[in-house]
Amino acid sequence: HTFDALEIGTSFKLGRTRLGLAVADNKNDDNTQIGLHAGTKFGPVGVGVSYLATDKKTGGDVDEVLALADYGFGRGKKVSLSYGQTSPDGGNDATKVAVEYEHKLSKKLRWFAAAETQDSGVAGADDKNKFGVGMRLEF
Repeated sequence: HTFDALEIGTSFKLGRTRLGLAVADNKNDDNTQIGLHAGTKFGPVGVGVSYLATDKKTGGDVDEVLALADYGFGRGKKVSLSYGQTSPDGGNDATKVAVEYEHKLSKKLRWFAAAETQDSGVAGADDKNKFGVGMRLEF
């Protein structure tokens, strides 16, 4: 059996700041991604910035920058908001906005609901909208 995708990452704290790095290789679309993240917390408020570079083997690499913010309501409830700009090589810049609600069910299990809208940057083109619900289990 072979893997369709492989992702490895790490994060560490440097004072109040958390820094992260991840690399992913997806054999289905033959893309490699590198992600960097920096964030910090001020009481219940978290802020951060992320950068994602996608190396498409077929050409048309994509860079994405996201500004992130979240607010913890206590008792494992949190709402997150992100705003980002995607810049494909030779294409139109796209803007996306996402919101997510998360609720911890236990120390390692949580459920979430999320919505995202993306403006393709092309006049007259439809926006892309995504909605999802799911569970996360941390090991």
